[in-house]
Amino acid sequence: MVTLYRIAHQVDAVKLVIFDLDDTMWRGQLAEHYGDDGSWPHPHGWPLGIWEAVQHLRARGILTAICSKNDESIVRNRWGRGVAEPWITLDHFAFKEINWAPKAKSIERIIKAASLTPRSVVFVDDNPVERESVKAALPGIRAIGDNPYTTRRILLWSSETQVPFLSEESASREHSIKQMQVRETDRQALSRDEFLRSLNCTVRLHEITSTEDANFSRSFELLNKTNQFNTTGVRWSNAEISSFLINRGTIYSFSWRTDIPSTG
Repeated sequence: MVTLYRIAHQVDAVKLVIFDLDDTMWRGQLAEHYGDDGSWPHPHGWPLGIWEAVQHLRARGILTAICSKNDESIVRNRWGRGVAEPWITLDHFAFKEINWAPKAKSIERIIKAASLTPRSVVFVDDNPVERESVKAALPGIRAIGDNPYTTRRILLWSSETQVPFLSEESASREHSIKQMQVRETDRQALSRDEFLRSLNCTVRLHEITSTEDANFSRSFELLNKTNQFNTTGVRWSNAEISSFLINRGTIYSFSWRTDIPSTG
């Protein structure tokens, strides 16, 4: 019952999971053990379970990212050796920080780009020193990874990674993030006026009078985002918002669309 309550009310819900690579996404070190001789470690067992967990998280609207101390060119060239299944690629991760910078700094950049707080993020790394350094630098973040079998179970079955429903916006969140990254690249290449004109942005206003409205789920989710949209710090319960609408209350929301398919 406690688990069902936490899922229904999204208590401590996870919005983003950040994965290390070496000895987390695959066995061994990509640069050292996955060379051209083809004698890289066997992928079956726990690596397959971690890859499975990544795709289940994405299907629930939870963002995934990579933070690894590695040479990015090596990771890109040898990804197919470390991850031996075609159904999980580097492009399936919304954010990628593959460099030699301190992981806390890289993760901080990812969290900022995702417009989240550390409290809604999980960091998966086999190295206990890295986990502790990230937790010290980013209070509230959750860090796991000492046992890959336990990691898989936590990611798949904990109440914090379950969702009571999946709105259209949540399902397309990863796509929206990637399109935002494309727009940011364009923004840096163009003047502000050129960039704004290139978006061809249109805005639509929605009037929500019932919980059955197609726009209700996402609007209710945003209404309770106290770190971004709700400056009062007070969250609405399902019962309160239902009563509000039944008593002729109205919620107004808006959506926007550009020439690059995306809504927000």
